[in-house]
Amino acid sequence: AATATATATSVSAVGAGVGVSPRVLSDASVEVQLAAATELESLLLSGQREAACKHAVAHGMWADALLLSSHMNEQTWRSVMAQFASRAHVRGSPLGTLYALFAGCGTDALAADTANDTDKANDAEDVIGATTSCAEDRWQENMAMMLANPTAGDTDVILQLGDRIWERFGAAA
Repeated sequence: AATATATATSVSAVGAGVGVSPRVLSDASVEVQLAAATELESLLLSGQREAACKHAVAHGMWADALLLSSHMNEQTWRSVMAQFASRAHVRGSPLGTLYALFAGCGTDALAADTANDTDKANDAEDVIGATTSCAEDRWQENMAMMLANPTAGDTDVILQLGDRIWERFGAAA
């Protein structure tokens, strides 16, 4: 009964826009997560780090994917970070924008093209869908995030966001 109450409360919280861990939502999701973790462990036990990283990304196991990719190569880490920024964060969120910059997306973090195809060769393009259109709606937060957390090449992104704000809102911004 306590589990049913916790599940009902969690579902209500999700409906209200409150972030709730998927582990609380249902027994089925716990089983799926355990199966994914078991497969990840199996891949790593057999020395298949790249396959394990891809598996972690495919199952939204972002901590595992980011940790594994950080022990592979810079291109893989940037790819995983770009996918994380795109898939795990709301469009236009300051965190998504910052993580896109961490991934080295540069001005693409604010690009107008919102195509989100997971089979793209350049995963940095995946992050575009996570940061466009609403980036201008939340421009103060996005700007504050970039200014508080400087990254290489962020000056161009800040200038681009400023240009977009001027075009969209004019002097009122």
